[in-house]
Amino acid sequence: MLVAELTAHFGLSDNFNGGYPRVDNAAELDENARRIVACVNALVGVDTEFLERYTSMKAENVLQENARLKMHRIILLVALKSLIKSLSDNDEEGLIEHTQPMMDARAAVEAVEGKPLLDDLT
Repeated sequence: MLVAELTAHFGLSDNFNGGYPRVDNAAELDENARRIVACVNALVGVDTEFLERYTSMKAENVLQENARLKMHRIILLVALKSLIKSLSDNDEEGLIEHTQPMMDARAAVEAVEGKPLLDDLT
């Protein structure tokens, strides 16, 4: 199905030779190669099954799913930051602060926000 969609999108249906589109222009070949490389680079880390499942969905459904995931990201991030702050505030002896779960939680927040969590707590 994806091949058919791409074929229709690029108008290749009547311009095939042995399974490959005929391109008479070297600049167009270069542009097409760059597009393919850009697509591959943009999809690094995306599971193939996920990609195949979502390419058949309507764009609206994909946008709704993206919005839902962003909302859940915010909810989980707020909850994790609140938990970290609560544990830190109640850790009078400093026993929790340097445990692996606390370090993992801080690292997760930093990975999502792209900045150290300690900046927010000071």
